[in-house]
Amino acid sequence: MSSTTLPTGSADDDRNERIMLDVPTGESLSTCPICYELFYESSSLNADFRVGVPLGTSTDEMCHSKECFRIPNCEHEFCRECLALHCQHSISIRKIPIECPAKASEQCEETLPVSLIQALLHQHKHQESSLAPPDTESGDSDTCSEEAPSSGTLHTVTSLSNRYGSLDEAYEARKCNSLNFESEQEMHWREFQRLHRLFMDKNLTPCTRCQEPVIVLSSSEALEQENTVQVRSNRDLRLKSQSSFEPITCLECGHSFCQVHGDAHPGMSCDEYLQLKIRPDEQVRKSERVIRQYCKPCSHCEAPIYKASGCDHIICPSCNNDMCFKCGTHRFLDGESMVRNCQKCNQSFIDHRYIGLYRLMICLAMPLYLPFYVLHVVVVGALALISCGCFCCLCCGIQKKTLINDKREEFRFCEPCLQRWEDQYDFHPRIGTQTVLSMVFLPFIDLFHQCGISCCTRTISSRPTNDFEGNDVLESDEEHRIQPTLTMSTIGDVDG
Repeated sequence: MSSTTLPTGSADDDRNERIMLDVPTGESLSTCPICYELFYESSSLNADFRVGVPLGTSTDEMCHSKECFRIPNCEHEFCRECLALHCQHSISIRKIPIECPAKASEQCEETLPVSLIQALLHQHKHQESSLAPPDTESGDSDTCSEEAPSSGTLHTVTSLSNRYGSLDEAYEARKCNSLNFESEQEMHWREFQRLHRLFMDKNLTPCTRCQEPVIVLSSSEALEQENTVQVRSNRDLRLKSQSSFEPITCLECGHSFCQVHGDAHPGMSCDEYLQLKIRPDEQVRKSERVIRQYCKPCSHCEAPIYKASGCDHIICPSCNNDMCFKCGTHRFLDGESMVRNCQKCNQSFIDHRYIGLYRLMICLAMPLYLPFYVLHVVVVGALALISCGCFCCLCCGIQKKTLINDKREEFRFCEPCLQRWEDQYDFHPRIGTQTVLSMVFLPFIDLFHQCGISCCTRTISSRPTNDFEGNDVLESDEEHRIQPTLTMSTIGDVDG
């Protein structure tokens, strides 16, 4: 044995440190190209390069604690830890087959054999036994190896259901046991076996719940296996003939799914299910038609806005900006305070975003408003006694405004008042009491409910419609009393 001073590697040149290693005479040193750690290669190795067993098995004298692994065919060498981390990363991103780590630097096209991955990730038998709980039966363990397991390590669906009460409870119990008593490398090894089976056999499809491979036969193979006895595990599953109307059932977790669409669609074929997904829903099409007919787009964000009632001052629920609903734009609005004026339609509005401040000002002005309210009560009471509750504004507060020859406006009585006049003053004390009380209290309540300006009082609303040429047409509620059903995701309530 001779003592030699060697640098730690090209990545550690800045540290100016050296390590004293005892290197046997006639041996050569190697550096892992990933972590730049040193190890030596023995000249008397008898490693089987076809299966990728670790080097140094003949002498067991390693200069470094890490083992050296050589990949067959390309003969690139890496330490055990780096190569294992490379395999775990490839499995985590589901990149199968696992490629040589030297592909990026040396354009290597070789892949790692399964035996090498097993040597890196799979634990020994004595380690497996130490991980298992003492009260766990050997029959409860499950493995994902490609070889057919023994009959003692399998559980049928019936036995699992009888033990745990349901197949879902059995699947969750087995999943918890595998996570609690299995190392991280073993979990990656089991995941590699599952991905490798899916990569090698194109007839396998993963379960959408437990990701276990399920074999789906073609129609001809299914007819041949129609009388096959039911198996007890997915790894040797041979499903009977299944029509396109029947979903696939995983025997590991009992989950039913479709191998094409994922979601099970019992009673429908894949073509019928696809047509149902593509075909628009009737309610959605009706909602879109109503939106185009009764809504106006926001002049800021183009969101459709539906006005049910109130003034024409609209606050968009999407962007919180205001606009004039009658004009359909915000370009003619001016005023930065609570009062907004539309120069096109000559209307004044109270900005509903400041409605709280406006009501606070009304409460502060209540002492000044109280004398006028008392005067209002006296006048309304006198008019109610004189008209016996038949004056239109005292009956219901509604005045119908009609156009005569499209030029002159005329105020007419509402239908209840006309009915009373036709019934020769058929007046009831209950109606008169309701009329007087409504006219005494409704204006005071309406002052707080509405903006307090005459243009903002509740009137007969108009809904915008679009003709075939795209022009806006207004229709009153009396002509269009059908309340549309709108989609809440596309239209929100507006303050008016």
